Amino acid sequence: MGGVMLVVVIVIIVLAVAGIAAYWNHKRTQALAAFAAAQGWTYVDEARGFVNRWSGDPFGDGDHRRTDNAIRGLYDGLEMIAFEYSYQTQSTDSDGKRSTTTHRYSVVALLTQTALPGLGISPEGGISRMFGRLFNTDIQLESEEFNRAFTVTSDDRKFASAVLHPRTMQALLAYREVDWDIRDGDFVSVDSGNLDPAEIARRCDAMLITARGIPDFVWNDHGGRPASLSAQVQA
Repeated sequence: MGGVMLVVVIVIIVLAVAGIAAYWNHKRTQALAAFAAAQGWTYVDEARGFVNRWSGDPFGDGDHRRTDNAIRGLYDGLEMIAFEYSYQTQSTDSDGKRSTTTHRYSVVALLTQTALPGLGISPEGGISRMFGRLFNTDIQLESEEFNRAFTVTSDDRKFASAVLHPRTMQALLAYREVDWDIRDGDFVSVDSGNLDPAEIARRCDAMLITARGIPDFVWNDHGGRPASLSAQVQA
């Protein structure tokens, strides 16, 4: 009898936890939809076409890749999408027991669809600084303050230097916490954890400052400047 009662209690606890999780997920969905509407954007939940749109970490890792809580719209005239991306990995402990880990990220992107090469900008920490100098992957630019604030990576160092000219570097110092890349022609910001609506604009602004500050000669070398990216800052 005692065993039966224990099973019943466990079932009740599991159902209660599941019910609470479902309730808070529903409330969060409502909040995101309301936020999107207030900005003139649209909450679309899933964005399946973006599961494999970009290369590089975390895309392409693990299994059961999916997008959730997607928001789409225009940001200062550019097509923008923000969503949560997740995938799962499996592991086995020393006793042979398998467990599943779900990895979650927030993604904010400006869909510029340019022909620009890859470029990565991330806040610099002690480890990234050490590895960048050890393997000569952290591109050093004209501003020492910028070099201390960010790790810059690109297969084309000349391109990185041209894009990150003094005015753009100075402007980006106001966004030291924002991590973003040019990936497959789009400007993409990936961070760990769930999507924070309050950070969407800030992440977009950091990418937009860079995109609109790219000099004409760089665009001329890479297919031309898109009409949506009118120049605001010149080198």
